[in-house]
Amino acid sequence: MRISLVVLMTIALLFSVIARSQENGVFRATAEIESQSASELDAGANLALLSLLKSMTLETEQTKLTPILSQGKSLLKQAIFLGVRDASSGSRQVVSYEFDAQALTQAIFAEGLGLVPADRPKPLLWWVVSDLNGDVRYLDARRDFALVEGVKTLLDEYRLDFDLPLYDLTDTVTVSPDALWQSQRVPLARAMQRYQPQVQRVIKWAELTDNRILLSVLSVEEGRLNTQLEALYADKTKAVSALVELLVRRARSELAVRADEADLPNIVIDGLTNFQDYRRIMRALEANVFVESVRVIRLDGQSLTLGVESPVSREQFKQIVRDALGLDFIEVNELGMRFGLGR
Repeated sequence: MRISLVVLMTIALLFSVIARSQENGVFRATAEIESQSASELDAGANLALLSLLKSMTLETEQTKLTPILSQGKSLLKQAIFLGVRDASSGSRQVVSYEFDAQALTQAIFAEGLGLVPADRPKPLLWWVVSDLNGDVRYLDARRDFALVEGVKTLLDEYRLDFDLPLYDLTDTVTVSPDALWQSQRVPLARAMQRYQPQVQRVIKWAELTDNRILLSVLSVEEGRLNTQLEALYADKTKAVSALVELLVRRARSELAVRADEADLPNIVIDGLTNFQDYRRIMRALEANVFVESVRVIRLDGQSLTLGVESPVSREQFKQIVRDALGLDFIEVNELGMRFGLGR
């Protein structure tokens, strides 16, 4: 199998992140439990795995994660007690759960889910608010602290965040709140140029009677404003949830990589000078979460030919070899994908 890339930049992000977040072949997540009983440990493991899956896949429908959650015991390698946290509700024990990184990665792909890198670019939100009197203003991070923190708290469950424009004199002169509310494309495009190449969206938040919220979310693509969401919600809580779900879905669609069927060619590595080179290469590949198996086909002088099974594409595997092994890509020929051992 191999993964088809949704966004090209994901390749570099994905593997640089995996190298940092995977340590000793495990992915870690913490949970708080009331006691060290078997049932509490199992419940904590389920919560930790759910948290890990949400952050890795950005999947908002928990039913799609259920098949992987049911494998929790087989994926779990160990649980480590970190200490006790005192809270108003009583003392709770903090546990670090370690899950098999390779098995978890394969389980995600087996369920048809995408894997999203941990280094996620923050979208810039041009957020304007219309109050009950119809006055339009920019969102104020201090005045609207509860609203901003509500969105950020929910996004943090998926390891996502967002930025706001500076809203300084340059911004306000270029595009006024009223111009933004009216979706005037020319001043908006000029204002957005300042923050390129960051992904940018427009949020319109109208406070109506009876606590209702009219929410609109627009994207800017090729100079056009496209409505991604426009709906009326009964209260702020429902509007915030809808906004968060949209931002999560968009991040997933823009960044996630998914598995499809394809085989890698043989991997040919030239320039080996001693047994240490061979051992280093084999250990690094065997430990990588994106390598399902590796076998030696031929060892001839300074050249090593390997057969590798991996759920990644040819381009992504080239990135793995460059980052994890420090090898230089040479070419693809009838023998396979050739790399040179850098010195």
